[in-house]
Amino acid sequence: MRPEPPPAVAPRGNAPAAVDRLLARIARRQGLAHLFRRGADAAVALAAALLVALAATRLWWHDAAAVLAHPATLGALAGVAFAYALLGTRWRDHLAAARAADAHARSEDLFLARTAASVSRVQPGLAPLLEREAEERAGTLTAAEVAPVALGRPLARAGVAAAAVAFGFLFLPFGTQDGSPTTPAPAVARAAARARERIETLTKKEVQAPHSPEVSVALAELQRAVQLPERQEVRAELRKVEPRLAELWQKAKREAPNTNRTRTGAGTPRDAGKQEAWRSELAAGKADALRRELQEIRDKAASGDREQTDEARERAREVRAFAQRTGATELAAAMADLLQQLGGDTPDAETLAALGERAELELEAARQAAADLAALESALRTEQLAEALAALDADLPQVDAAAALAEYEAAYGAKLAEELEGLEACEDCEGGG
Repeated sequence: MRPEPPPAVAPRGNAPAAVDRLLARIARRQGLAHLFRRGADAAVALAAALLVALAATRLWWHDAAAVLAHPATLGALAGVAFAYALLGTRWRDHLAAARAADAHARSEDLFLARTAASVSRVQPGLAPLLEREAEERAGTLTAAEVAPVALGRPLARAGVAAAAVAFGFLFLPFGTQDGSPTTPAPAVARAAARARERIETLTKKEVQAPHSPEVSVALAELQRAVQLPERQEVRAELRKVEPRLAELWQKAKREAPNTNRTRTGAGTPRDAGKQEAWRSELAAGKADALRRELQEIRDKAASGDREQTDEARERAREVRAFAQRTGATELAAAMADLLQQLGGDTPDAETLAALGERAELELEAARQAAADLAALESALRTEQLAEALAALDADLPQVDAAAALAEYEAAYGAKLAEELEGLEACEDCEGGG
C-alpha cells in the first residue's frame, strides 16, 4: 500500500494558519518592546541635552531657562522623542519573529522555514511535513512566552531621565546676563512657603517671650510652693513640682542649642571673636547681638546694591556656620534658604522679607530654648536646696515673690551653708564637752 500523503496545509491566501497567527503576534510584541526601548533611549538623550542647556544658564541667561521650562518646549521635546521611537520601530519583522519562536521552541529553523524569505529554499517534499510540524508546535506556544514585553528597564531609564530633568529645573542655579547665579522660581516659591509655615508655627509657640508657656507655668508653680508658710506644705508641693521640672529639663536639653560646643583648627570661623560673643550671650538666654546681625543682613539685602548684597551674603554664611556649630538646625536651615535667595541677581523683596522674619523667629526659638534650659537648671537646684532646708527643719529665707530664680537659689544656698555651719559647730561643742 502506498502511504497516505500528509494533510495539506491551508494556502496563505486563506484564513491564516496557527503558525502565521503566532508569528504575527510575536512580531507585534517585538515591535512594542522595540518601541519602548527606543523611547527610553530618546528620553535619556533629551534629558542629557536639557541638563547641558540648564547648566549653561549658570553662565548665560538670555531667557534660556524660561524657554526651556515652557510647557510648549517640553511638549515639543516629548513629541520628538515619541516620533523617534515610533518611526524607527520594526512592527512586522516576521523573520525576527520566526527566529525568536525557533529559539524558544528549540526547533532548528522550523518556523524560519515558514517565512517568505525561506519558503522557496525548502525542498518540495519536505514542505508539507514542515508545515504540519510547525502548526503542531504553534499550538503549544504563546506570543507572550516567546516575546515578553519587559517594561521595567525602559520605564526605569525614562523615569531616571525625567527625575534628572526635574532636579535640574528645581535645584540648578540659573545664570544671568552678567554671569552671576540666580535661583530658579520653583525653589524660591518653596523657600517662601516654608518660611510662611514656620512663621505661623513659631508665632503660635510665642518664641519671643522670655520662656515657653509650659516652662513659665512650671517656674511659677515652684515659686508658689516655696512661698507657702508651713514647712510640710512646702515639702509636699516640692515633691509634686520636681517631676515636672525634670521632664521639662530633659526636653529643653534636647531642643536647646549646644552653647558649650567649641571647635579648633580648620573648623574655626574666621571671626571667632564675634561668634564667641554670640555663643556666650546665647548661653545666658539672650540674643541681642545676633538680632542686630540679622537686622543688618536684612537691611543690606534689601538695599538693592550689589556690594551690600554680597556683604549680606557673607555675613549670612557666618550666622549659618554659627547655627550649625551650636546645633540650632532650624536657624541653620533658615539661613540656608536666605543664602539661596541672596544668590539671585535681583532678590525678590517679598520673599526676602519672609525669609528674614523666619530667621529672626528661629533665632528667638533658639534663644528661648537656651533660656528655658538655664532657668530649669536653676529651678532644679533651687528645689533641691529648698528640700534640704526643709529636711533640716530650717525656715526658708524670705525672697520677694517677683524675684528671679537666681535670687532664690542664692538665698537658699547661703541659708543652707549657714545651717550646715551651725550643725558642725554644735557637733564640735558636744565633742569638746
